Amino acid sequence: MSNNIYTTNEQLTNQLSRLPSLRSIYAGCALTAGIDIDGELQYSSTNFAYLSTKYWINVVQLALDKYHPDVIFGLKADKTCVVGKCPFAGWASYNERYSGTRMGNDSFGWLLRSVHNLNGIVQIAVNGSHLFALDEDGMVHAIEYRSTMNIWTPFTPSLSEQIAKSVRSWHDVRHIILAEEEVVIAQMNNGELLCAGSTQDLYGTFGEKDFVKLQDTQIVDACAYFGGESKYYAFLDAENNIHGLSRRFAGADGKYFVQIVGLDHSFLGLKDNGEIVSFQGIETDKLHWPGMKQISIGKESPIGYDNVFLVGLSRGE
Repeated sequence: MSNNIYTTNEQLTNQLSRLPSLRSIYAGCALTAGIDIDGELQYSSTNFAYLSTKYWINVVQLALDKYHPDVIFGLKADKTCVVGKCPFAGWASYNERYSGTRMGNDSFGWLLRSVHNLNGIVQIAVNGSHLFALDEDGMVHAIEYRSTMNIWTPFTPSLSEQIAKSVRSWHDVRHIILAEEEVVIAQMNNGELLCAGSTQDLYGTFGEKDFVKLQDTQIVDACAYFGGESKYYAFLDAENNIHGLSRRFAGADGKYFVQIVGLDHSFLGLKDNGEIVSFQGIETDKLHWPGMKQISIGKESPIGYDNVFLVGLSRGE
């Protein structure tokens, strides 16, 4: 292993092996990207994406769409944002390569200006239709990008618009905890939890009373995954405890976790000792990976279900 990158995606294995060691990694749809030790973007795609990596310098965070191929946004050290243009300026279809990336595309020009006009941003997140950008004043900006792609998508426009309208009214936000296609959750500096979108599964599987109780806890991470007929939610607090382990995981230890990830029917956690715990979906006991310091989950293709893959960075010990 010439770097610290591991993956369960055989298509990306050779490409990822050519990258330098990374300090952070992110999985999206048919795309894996990371930030190297110099703050520059490194990536590998199964869709032959083209990103001008020299433009992506001094990057501190990435946000990758898990439902649309090669959609990537970045947050830079100067608190401005960047966006990769491939899916917006030349995407033809799921099964064709890019037809071009001309800058004359009006919809992409609007998106580019909207993203580049963001300033004072401290965190970004995407949910399949919007870029959410939290600024240093605690306000959340929502920029819709799905309409700039000439592809069919399963998301409900009215719900996406409702979510965007709600998050724009938030204030004094400390952290965007979760950005999903149906729900966006954030926490205010006073601990209050804010939720936009559909709460049916959240309140039905996690429990409304239990969700309200989390307001006394600093939440640092969250994920969602399917189990049976509903979507389930899990939350990670600042003391490394998972909230939301259902009875299906009876006997599972929810302590000492530093990260949780979920997508489709997969739900995994990373412990502070580098161990990956698979509660559901991807089997990790056969991976024989070393101790990991970060993991991320993505989809191999927008077509199909449970075609998920895992990437991670080793601790290098």
